[in-house]
Amino acid sequence: MSRRCFPTCAASSESDILTGAIPTAHQLRAALLAGRVIGTEAVVETARESYYRLPTAGVFGGSDLQAGELILRELGLLTLEQNKLQANARLAGLLSIDDGAACELLLAEWLDKDDPVWLGAATARDEVAEELIPDDALSALSGVVPDPERREAFLLSMGRVVRPDGNAETGASGEECVVAHCREELILAGRPDLAERVQRVSLASDQLGYDVVAPTLAGETRRLEVKTTRRPAGLRFYISRNEASWGIRDGAWALVICRIQADDTPAIVGWCRATAFQERLPRNHDARASWTSAQVIIEVEELAPGVPPA
Repeated sequence: MSRRCFPTCAASSESDILTGAIPTAHQLRAALLAGRVIGTEAVVETARESYYRLPTAGVFGGSDLQAGELILRELGLLTLEQNKLQANARLAGLLSIDDGAACELLLAEWLDKDDPVWLGAATARDEVAEELIPDDALSALSGVVPDPERREAFLLSMGRVVRPDGNAETGASGEECVVAHCREELILAGRPDLAERVQRVSLASDQLGYDVVAPTLAGETRRLEVKTTRRPAGLRFYISRNEASWGIRDGAWALVICRIQADDTPAIVGWCRATAFQERLPRNHDARASWTSAQVIIEVEELAPGVPPA
């Protein structure tokens, strides 16, 4: 689970990021106001000085706008480079529309990026089960979308955005990263012949229950299921029942987690066997129904570095 909070006083720092409730209507409106202060580009110190001097009739404090700036940066609408804050075209578009609609769009982007665990559960049956939404999240949602019917439509649309398969391009880059890593380690071990046998089998079929095959120095086969995330923090992934079944039954199967870095290149976070998360998987309680995909949260500490050794 991603861990973040928003500054509530001038002394707060970005290292204070804690587990994440979603932004409130007040915080989203502060984000829009911060965006207007920044404009196309602004020096960090100048912008933050302006936050505290901006007349808002006491509605927003300087720390509110600084928190809003952090929201915009988390969503990739604002970048910080060489002590300058730079807005992109998406932010300019948001600032040109009604604040209420802009706040809804910001919240939609937040939910799409953050993919909270409760979203899929609360919208699983084509109706919203508000009892499955944490109180702080429901309060924030109600502030942004007060009308219950519109809020339900909003949540259902967001629930349908969540796809177990994730982004194909992101997944492919992670798989290629694992292939390159396995080939390099075998070449460095003096076995270029084995390196040639490392293959991204997902190109042939995505129904195998693993994405990459790589031999060991002993000639055995490692079967690697690769999950790739763009999240700056937290390791959550969707796993299909087929993938989990392979992992539970095959001692040569391993889950490898990759993360897309700030420069858009993938890096391997680590790996584990299915036993690390097996007890978190759903259980079928009726022969007439079975699960097909589940979201799993795993901690970095549960992963071994790299990939299973050759």
